[in-house]
Amino acid sequence: MNLIKRFWWMGLLLVFSVPVLADNVDYQTIAAASQKPNDLSRQAMVMIMGQVAVDPFAPSQPTLIGSLFAIINGVLAVMAL
Repeated sequence: MNLIKRFWWMGLLLVFSVPVLADNVDYQTIAAASQKPNDLSRQAMVMIMGQVAVDPFAPSQPTLIGSLFAIINGVLAVMAL
């Protein structure tokens, strides 16, 4: 009886989770998402992360968060060794 309940709940979860599949992402969708000028979330991301939000595949200058991330990773690597 307990096994039947488990299978029933698993089937119910599968029925509700199957429609929630990820969309295909390629270069065109990423480039199109970065070209919306009135998107406030994109503007906030540009302020925090720099030009990577405008053109994700172009090389850009290091940002504050990128530099902090590199320093913290370096410190953690030294501590791990």
